[in-house]
Amino acid sequence: MHSRVPRIDLRYVAGISPDVEATRAHTLHWLAFQGLIVQPEALRTYDASRFDRLSARMCPNSRGAGLDLVSDWMGWLFVFDDQFDGPIGLDLEATRAVLDELLAVIQGSAPQRYPSSRLGAALVELWGRSTAGASASWKARFTQDLAGYFESYYQEARERTQGWPVDLETYLRTRRLSIGVLPSLDICERSEGLDVPPAVHGTEDMTTLRSLCTDVVVMVNDIYSAPKEAASGQMHNMVLLLMHHEGCGQAAAMDQVEGEIAKRVETFAAVEQRIRQGVQCIETWSVIDRDIAAIKNLMQGTTDWTRETARYAQPSQGARERVTG
Repeated sequence: MHSRVPRIDLRYVAGISPDVEATRAHTLHWLAFQGLIVQPEALRTYDASRFDRLSARMCPNSRGAGLDLVSDWMGWLFVFDDQFDGPIGLDLEATRAVLDELLAVIQGSAPQRYPSSRLGAALVELWGRSTAGASASWKARFTQDLAGYFESYYQEARERTQGWPVDLETYLRTRRLSIGVLPSLDICERSEGLDVPPAVHGTEDMTTLRSLCTDVVVMVNDIYSAPKEAASGQMHNMVLLLMHHEGCGQAAAMDQVEGEIAKRVETFAAVEQRIRQGVQCIETWSVIDRDIAAIKNLMQGTTDWTRETARYAQPSQGARERVTG
C-alpha cells in the first residue's frame, strides 16, 4: 500500500502534562507488577509506543496519581486490545470467555476478587482505584461505557469470521464502541476531579459532542493505521473499507475520511456555540466549559499522539510487535 498519510490538523489547543515522565515510569512498573508485560523486550516494545504521552496529551491538566490512573488504564486497554490480534480474535468462544470474566468484575455487586487471568486481576485493582470515592452517577456511566466497549470486541470477532463488514455504517456502529473513547473520556474526567451531573451530561447536545469526538478519533486512527493494518491483513479500518467497497485508491480513500473529519469538527463548533448560548448560570457554565475542554483535549491529544507513536509505524519502518504473549 502507498505510504502517503495526510497530516490531520484539528486546530484545538495542544498540551501535555508536565508529569509525563514520572507517569511513564509508574505505568511500566505497574504493568510488570501486574504481570501484564514482564519480559524486558516486551516492555521495550510497549514503551516505544509511549502510551504515557497519549495519557498526558489527552489529560494535560492531570497531575500525579490522576495522570497515573489514566496511563494505567491506557496500558491495560492496549494490552487487552492486542490479545485479539492473535487466535483469540478469531475464536468466538474464547472471546466470550475473556469478556465475561471482565464484565463480572465491573458489573457484579460483589466483584470477583481473583479472576483467572492477569488482565482480570489487574482490572480488579484498576476498577477499585477508579471508583473509590466516585459519585454513583459517574460509576454507573463508566460501567455502561466500559461494558459497551467490551461487548464490541465480540461483535468484531464475529465480523472477522464472516469476512468484510457489509457496509461502512455497520463497521462504524461497532468501531464507535471498540475505539474506547467514551470510557476514556470518563477516566479523563475522573483524573481531573470533574464530575459532570447527569442533567448536564445527558443532554442531547452534550451527547452529540461526545459522538462527534468518537468519530474524529476513529477516523484519525484509521487514517494513520491503514498502511500497517493493510500489511497485516486487517479489515476493520474505514480507509480500507472505502478502498474495498468503492474500488478507490488509498489517497482518495484517505482524502474522503479526512473530509469526514473536517465535517465533524465544523459540526462540533456549531453545537458547542449552541450549548454556550443556552447556559444561564455561572455554575453550569463552569462545568460545561471544563467538560467541553476535556473532550477537545482528548481529540487533539489522541491526534498528536497518533502522529508520533511507533505503534502505527508503517511496514517499511518496521511493523509493530504485539506487547502480549
